[in-house]
Amino acid sequence: MSIEVFLPRVTQTAEKASITKWLKSEGDWVEKGEALFEMETDKANVEVESPGTGVLGQILVGENEIMPIGTLVALIFAKGEEIRKREVPTLTPTAPAAPVEGKRVRGDQVPVSGAQEVLATPLAKRVAREFGIDLRTIRGSGPRGRVEKADIERARSAGLTPAATPTGKANILKLSLTRETTARRMAQSFQTAPHFYLSLEADMKALQEARDSLRDKGKPTVTDLLVFMVGKALKEYPQINSTWTEEGILLKEEINIGIAAVSEGGLLVPVIKKVDQRSLAEISETLADLVQKARSKKLGVEELTGGTFTITNMGMLGIERFEAIINPPESAILSIGKIVDRVVVIQGGMHIRPRMDMTLSVDHRVLDGADAAQFLVRVKELIENPAAAGF
Repeated sequence: MSIEVFLPRVTQTAEKASITKWLKSEGDWVEKGEALFEMETDKANVEVESPGTGVLGQILVGENEIMPIGTLVALIFAKGEEIRKREVPTLTPTAPAAPVEGKRVRGDQVPVSGAQEVLATPLAKRVAREFGIDLRTIRGSGPRGRVEKADIERARSAGLTPAATPTGKANILKLSLTRETTARRMAQSFQTAPHFYLSLEADMKALQEARDSLRDKGKPTVTDLLVFMVGKALKEYPQINSTWTEEGILLKEEINIGIAAVSEGGLLVPVIKKVDQRSLAEISETLADLVQKARSKKLGVEELTGGTFTITNMGMLGIERFEAIINPPESAILSIGKIVDRVVVIQGGMHIRPRMDMTLSVDHRVLDGADAAQFLVRVKELIENPAAAGF
C-alpha cells in the first residue's frame, strides 16, 4: 500500500505553501526521515522529510506551484510493489497537528479543512484574469487536473469562454504568501482586539552616549538597545507580556521579543527568545543574524514563532511617529520613530536634544490605560537612564 506525502502545516498561520525544490526524483529510493523536498511557507523555508521508506513512485505537484496546506504531493511505494499512479488525487486531511518547532518536518503532518482551490499555473491564472475567464469553467489537462494556458486557449477558440476582451486589471500585483498572510492576520487583529494607543517622547542623548562608549565591544544599534531596555521593562511589568484567552489572561513565562523586519516578500517578525536572560552583546549578535535571514527568507520555523511582544522601528525610513497593529496573539506592540533634534526646555533653558517618539498599541481586553502607561513610562526611564538597565 502506498504512503501518501502531503504539504505539512509548519506554523499556525500558514494556509498555503509551494515546493521550491524536489530533492528526490521519481524512481529514487528514499528512507524514512530523509529530506524529500524543500517547501516555502508564508514565513519560512523548511525541509520536509519522507514519512516512510520506499520508492518515490509519483510526484503529483511540481516546483513553485502555490498549493493549500494538506495537498497530496507524492506517493511512496514499498520495494517490489506495483506503482499505481493517480490521475486526480484528493485531499485527505488527518487529525490536527501542532506547529513543528524546527527546520525539518515530516510530509504526513497535514491538518487542513475546507475545499481545495482551482489548480492552475501562474500563467494560466494571469491569462484568465486578463480575459475575464472563470477558471472553474475550464477543464485542466495538467497533473491533478491543473489548468494550463493551453486549456484556456482551447476553450476560447471553441467559443466556451467570454470574448477576448481584456478586463483592464493586468496591472494587479500578485500577493506573496507572506503579504497575503500579513493582510489576513492584521485585519483579524484589528477586528478582534480593541486597540488603544499611548505615545510619549524620550530623550535619546544618554542612550546614544552609552552606545558610543561600547565601540570597543562592537557598536550596537538603537534597536538592539531598545530590545534590551524593553526586556527589562517587561520583566517588571509581566502583565504586558500576556495574551487574551476565553478562560482568562495568560501570562507568558518567557520574554520573547519579535522585531518587525522587511523581507523580499513582505513583513516578517523574527523572534529573539528569552531576552531578559541575554546580554546586550548577545542581543545585538542575534538580531543582526535574524534580520539578515529575514531579508533573504532563510529563517527557520523556530525563529518565527513564540513571540510574546513586538517592536517595530520605522525610524530608518524617516517616519517620526506611527501606530502599529498588534501582532496576534500578543497584547501589545511598540512603535519606534526616527530620532530627530528638537528644541526642549530643561531647567528653564532652551536646548537642542535628540528625541524619539514611541507609541504603544494595546489590547484593551488585556490591559487598562494605567497599566500600559506605567510600562511605557518605565521604558522611557530606562532609555533616559541606561545605568538603571545595567550598562
